[in-house]
Amino acid sequence: MDEKTQKVVGKLLMDEKDEKVNADSTTAYKLWGLMGGSFTIILFILQNLFFRAIEVYTTYVTNSWSETTPDEQIEKFSEYMKTLTFIGIFGLTCGNLRDIFLSKMKKSVGRNVHKQTLR
Repeated sequence: MDEKTQKVVGKLLMDEKDEKVNADSTTAYKLWGLMGGSFTIILFILQNLFFRAIEVYTTYVTNSWSETTPDEQIEKFSEYMKTLTFIGIFGLTCGNLRDIFLSKMKKSVGRNVHKQTLR
């Protein structure tokens, strides 16, 4: 390549063998910071525990319903259905909010990850 073309090309690589990638510990710390650090990990664990608690409570309500007598089941049917409906709608709403939040977080992390980590 002549000198004039090399000035125009600048830092563009003509061959992948010339590429220098330094993914060391500073890169890992930059990625850790981009994803939010410890706060995000703790928040992720807590939201998983929250949704697991909803599942456990749903199982508890269903099991307590199945252990009652048929007369009690008839008497408390409306209450049982309202409880399960509320749990279902609450879980669905929280799940959708979680999905929206996580998709926005993924987009914000992925925007400039290459520019910020591999310099």
